[in-house]
Amino acid sequence: MKHKLFFFFLFFFFLLIFLTKGQDSRYVDSLKNILKTQKEDTNKILLLNDIAWEYSSTDLKKARNYCNTSIELATKIKYIKGRSSAYNTLGNIASDEGKPAESLQFYLMALKDKEFLQDKKGMATVNCNIGIVYRIKGELEMALSYYNKALSISQSLNNKQGIADCYNNMATVYKGQLKYDYALDYYKKSIEIKTELGDKRGIGFTYNNI
Repeated sequence: MKHKLFFFFLFFFFLLIFLTKGQDSRYVDSLKNILKTQKEDTNKILLLNDIAWEYSSTDLKKARNYCNTSIELATKIKYIKGRSSAYNTLGNIASDEGKPAESLQFYLMALKDKEFLQDKKGMATVNCNIGIVYRIKGELEMALSYYNKALSISQSLNNKQGIADCYNNMATVYKGQLKYDYALDYYKKSIEIKTELGDKRGIGFTYNNI
């Protein structure tokens, strides 16, 4: 009986994955169909970025191609916001491919555009992404520097989710530096804000880090 239940749940699990992938595929196909009707304007760039984002979890090559097309058009029509999003996605792709130097290059280009636009929320996100790359590279002081920049911006915006994420990331660095008291303190700060926000998934993620 236990074996039958196990195989039933296993079948259900894979069926759910198959259906989810099917839905994702249909969504991307619908975006691509809309894309065919778009003029060379900001809407087309937004669509290119959305398609790239969807592919970034399933097909990195296609995601990169859509990002590059977006950047080319965004540069042509001077849509800096759209270009910065594409650069950020390229940074994510390079990071997933285990190419930290390339990832940093794209993130820094995204950050330059965000700073030009004074997009503070975007600046916080990209600073955080840069911090993650430096943490992976083992350059922990550099990681902390960028996390602190992200934290400062998030605090100025009163972006509590952003603050909580920064605290969690900083705690991870302190843990890597064997500064366990600092790490625990920042994990607790993160959990306190996530509890206030009702972010149960985030709370579980932070407890797992502890």
